[in-house]
Amino acid sequence: MNLLSQLEKSITYLKGVGPKRAQLYEKLGIHTVYDLLMHFPRNYTDYSDTVPLERASAEQPCAVRVRIVKKMPPARIRSSLTVFKIVATDGTADLTIVIYNSRFAYDQFAEGEEYILYGKFTGNMIRKEINSPLALKADCPDKIQPIYPLTEGLSQNLLRQTIHNAFAEFERDIYEPMPKEIMREYSLCSLDFALKNIHFPKDAHSLETARRRLVFDELLNLRLGMYLLKRRSRNSTGCVMKNISVRPFLDTLPFKLTDGQLKAIDDCAADMQKTYPMNRLIQGDVGSGKTAVAAGAAYFAAKNGFQTAIMAPTEILAAQHYETLEKFLSPLGIKVCLLTGSLSAKRKKEIKKGLAAGEYQVAAGTHALVV
Repeated sequence: MNLLSQLEKSITYLKGVGPKRAQLYEKLGIHTVYDLLMHFPRNYTDYSDTVPLERASAEQPCAVRVRIVKKMPPARIRSSLTVFKIVATDGTADLTIVIYNSRFAYDQFAEGEEYILYGKFTGNMIRKEINSPLALKADCPDKIQPIYPLTEGLSQNLLRQTIHNAFAEFERDIYEPMPKEIMREYSLCSLDFALKNIHFPKDAHSLETARRRLVFDELLNLRLGMYLLKRRSRNSTGCVMKNISVRPFLDTLPFKLTDGQLKAIDDCAADMQKTYPMNRLIQGDVGSGKTAVAAGAAYFAAKNGFQTAIMAPTEILAAQHYETLEKFLSPLGIKVCLLTGSLSAKRKKEIKKGLAAGEYQVAAGTHALVV
């Protein structure tokens, strides 16, 4: 049985998530219960560390615990503006909560009840004021509230409740993939503890403990992935090249390459003659001749009947590479093209057709090379 089979169920299995709401979650990349549990908060609002109202300031947001004394009748200022005011106190000072155009936010408060408010407070030591604060019932057990990446149609409260429902329904299906000896060696908490406390931390220490485990998992997955890629790169390739002299390329250059540049080209050529793909990093400062080395490797590939793609992160850099490569290679009969996103659809089609037909031996460009 697949250990993830339960967590791989569609989020429509969760209470309150129907087909229409599921489409909203899909915009966030959330398709399954597992995806939902792995949708981590981007930040938190800490309601646990409250200060007396008289010390709350407008400089930094903070949390205060108050009791609602009176809800004032709504005041309609004009057709597009209704102001709601609520009077509260914490015993050290009074507070006026001001809410604009939100009956829903106004109705969440009840006279005589205690709430923790979070935001910036204006006024003096005797009477404070706050506009549209974040609010939490004082008896809520989750004093550190997660803040998630959202999409239109989903609110923080709705997403939090859905994740609560996911834990209630599927918590028993969260299995532990980490060997116990590794957990002991690195003092890691369990995965179920980490997931619960990354979403709804009991306290700051629990949050840090959860973060540490999940960061460890991410780094371990990255390391294992890199190891697998390295092993996969040792598989055989259908592009085993022959030993062809690059002397014609060197003779046409307007300058003489350094010993280091020559060795780099020789190393690339040697790697391309092996039965597994080349995996080599050429590192150097700006102007150190990396493009010349790439041109030499491209020449070697072209003379073996293969094409070369050189990708750059920006169109400006791609155009610079194109100009340099054309200057180095066109005298040798090697055709170079430039393929970027800003080209017209017609021109892109022409270039791709030319590449498919083998008209060009080298292509410089941006990510347009692979889309």
